[in-house]
Amino acid sequence: MPHGYIICEDQYLGEFRSTGATRACSDWSSRAYFCCQCGEIWARRISLNEDGSTRPFLVLYGTCRKHRDVWSIPGALTTTDFTPEHNEFSEEFIRREFEILINHYERKI
Repeated sequence: MPHGYIICEDQYLGEFRSTGATRACSDWSSRAYFCCQCGEIWARRISLNEDGSTRPFLVLYGTCRKHRDVWSIPGALTTTDFTPEHNEFSEEFIRREFEILINHYERKI
């Protein structure tokens, strides 16, 4: 089962696991989330091969939570390219995502 770990804003957010459907995906690469406003890589989703080696990185645009963005929720990873196949996340990751989403929508009220 493909797996890896998440680092966001220099904080380790635990491991994740994916269903077998993701294993067949040829683009199950590691991700680096780049903020175009400040130039920082603010998060990494490190995907591991079965032998434990890191899969190559794909750099994606994703605004960090220090900046505003009309097209996304800044700092949220679950609104980027995570899919239903990513089905096991750590408590730390879920808590962080929940807080970011709640804060985002509370500001809109």
